[in-house]
Amino acid sequence: MIYVLLVIIGFVISISNNELAKVFILSCISTASVIELAVYAIPASDLQVECLSVMDSIKCSDWYLFRAPLKKALTFMLMISKDPILIKAGGLYVIDNPVIIEVVQKAFSAIVLLRAITGVN
Repeated sequence: MIYVLLVIIGFVISISNNELAKVFILSCISTASVIELAVYAIPASDLQVECLSVMDSIKCSDWYLFRAPLKKALTFMLMISKDPILIKAGGLYVIDNPVIIEVVQKAFSAIVLLRAITGVN
């Protein structure tokens, strides 16, 4: 959704250079949508790294020397932490830091393609 929004707004901004009010409003909307994506993507990447660091910490400790209840809990933590915690958009697409760069690059490519198709200079 943010990708489509950025493409449409970017194309409209690129063809209407002299309408300052429209350019300002659309720039604010696109900036807000990129910030919204970053608000979800940056903590999601941090959460994924923390999940992997918990698994590494358990593996580096002598967890197999502890008493049975603690050993059982640590074993379950190891099994659960094999699959990293992910934040998904709509339950479909994983959101993390590379997604921000990917969305902006694809939006810019689509804007350039639209300008080439329509013949706008």
